[in-house]
Order: sequence, then structure tokens, then C-alpha cells
Amino acid sequence: MVFEDLDGNGVQDIFSGELGIEGWTVDLRWNGEVIATMMSGADGSFVFGNLGNTGSLMFEVCLGAPPLSWSAGRVTQTLPVGGSACSGAGYAFPFNNPFMTWSVNNFGEQLVP
Repeated sequence: MVFEDLDGNGVQDIFSGELGIEGWTVDLRWNGEVIATMMSGADGSFVFGNLGNTGSLMFEVCLGAPPLSWSAGRVTQTLPVGGSACSGAGYAFPFNNPFMTWSVNNFGEQLVP
């Protein structure tokens, strides 16, 4: 989920208007190389499917380019802070089962005036 973190606290609160951001590029990396790219949907969600099962692999999920509506302003990432991948701005996770689901994938973004 890529969402607008209006108060900058790193937690999505949909009841305070912190909704998903559509059109953000999300990259899936393996061994430092981008192997797949998705765009966040209307609700900010994204899914990387068909990863296969070729043994135990370590993937990274990183944010790429913001949508045009966000690129004009300065953007601060509020989540993850000190992440496990992408120079602290993303997530790393092991994948070793074709039925595995990984769901710790929230990215909080804030426009800074």
C-alpha cells in the first residue's frame, strides 16, 4: 500500500483522509536488479504475482517514481523509516513457497511545502 501520510507519523489512518496514492511506481528487486515493476492501483495497493518457487530467495520492494501529481512537490517518505532494503527506504523479505503471501508493504508519503 502506498498512502498519503498527512500527519507524517508513519501510520495510515483512512478515517483522517490518509488514502492510497494511485500511479506510484513500485519495484521488485532481486540481487540488486529490478525484475518487475508495478503501478499502485486506485487504492494505493500493488501485487507482484507469479514469483515461482526456485528455492529460498530474498526480494526487495522499493518505491520508484511518484505519479505526476506528486512529482512537482518535495516528497518525504515516512514509512518505512530505517527499512531493511533500498538504502533504508524499502523492505526485504524471503520467498521460498509458491503459496506464500507477503503483506508488510506499506509506504507512507508526505508532500512537504
